[in-house]
Amino acid sequence: MEVCQHEVVNPNQGLLSFLYVHNGQETTYIEPHWHRAVELSYTSRGSIDHFYIAGENFQTTSGQILVVNTQDVHSIRVLNYKKEPELALTIIYPYPFLVGQCNTINHCQFDINHPETFSEEQKQAYKHLQDILEGIILDFQTDNPQKNLKLNLGILQVLDILVTSFLVDNKDNLHKNNRLQIAERIKEIDSFLQQNYQEDIGLEELADYCHLSRSYMARFFKSHLGVTLGQYLGTIRAQKARDSLIETKDRFTDIALEHGFSGLRSMNRALETNFGKTARQLREEQ
Repeated sequence: MEVCQHEVVNPNQGLLSFLYVHNGQETTYIEPHWHRAVELSYTSRGSIDHFYIAGENFQTTSGQILVVNTQDVHSIRVLNYKKEPELALTIIYPYPFLVGQCNTINHCQFDINHPETFSEEQKQAYKHLQDILEGIILDFQTDNPQKNLKLNLGILQVLDILVTSFLVDNKDNLHKNNRLQIAERIKEIDSFLQQNYQEDIGLEELADYCHLSRSYMARFFKSHLGVTLGQYLGTIRAQKARDSLIETKDRFTDIALEHGFSGLRSMNRALETNFGKTARQLREEQ
């Protein structure tokens, strides 16, 4: 089984942590990876279809905060083209920086991904955190000589709330190992499908490759990927076909067959689902 990619985190120049504002509306896929850092994701507007964190599948809505603890394998998949662009913020705190600010982090983790379990104090802290994160997005998008000062202040305020209200002892090593195994299986499945997406792959073939039963593979997809195998393959094929439409002048039907579709009609359905446009519309944009 493949080992998930380890990402090295380097903060933005002049900032205490890596910080990025995402503003887009197309299909997105970030493969499973991990880093020695804590990652906070805030969905300001729109939604993320699937945010996998250590084998757990989240679908975000506006105002939702997710935290990926250090060394948790995670990935993102936005399946459908959105009429309105999402607006989201990512802050990644390098682990050495975190330990320097709070030495108890070595044996703790942040628990903020399930607001339904919050106490009243945590609900208030969550609301305060949302307000600060919205302010960071505004500061990031403005051109101000004190921009980095304001962003660093926001980065520290966010960390202070996380440590004060959402830091818990990390004692569940067995559960953590199980979540890592699930994340590694997701990586294994995706790698196989990325390499063989042009073939007629069913649950039987995928289950045989992973040495699992067909019924278990069907349950695994539903529980941990949130889509059917057909939908997952359709997204991969649509992404590959879109690249061919942009980069080549090949006939539409040839592109469809090359990338595993039964014909132009099925390719157009997948393209409209993922990008909101047919093959002709995508080609005419170039």
